[in-house]
Amino acid sequence: GNDQTLKTHLFGKVYPNPFTESIRIETPLTIRSVEIYNSEGQCVYKNNGLNTNIDLSAIHTGIYVIRTRTENQVFQQKIVKN
Repeated sequence: GNDQTLKTHLFGKVYPNPFTESIRIETPLTIRSVEIYNSEGQCVYKNNGLNTNIDLSAIHTGIYVIRTRTENQVFQQKIVKN
């Protein structure tokens, strides 16, 4: 609902979405980890949050969920690879 929109706004943004090659995470918060899951729930990408420009050219096209963990929250967003 509206609460989630507010949280996402405070978090920042993941773009471009849809993407073809790579995505960028823009946030004022400190990122602890980034994980990306495919539609089967398998983790296809993971890092320790230091890299906010993420090369996803190796993964297949489709719908994914990016899970970005900050100090005390986890932000989840759907991203689409074309």
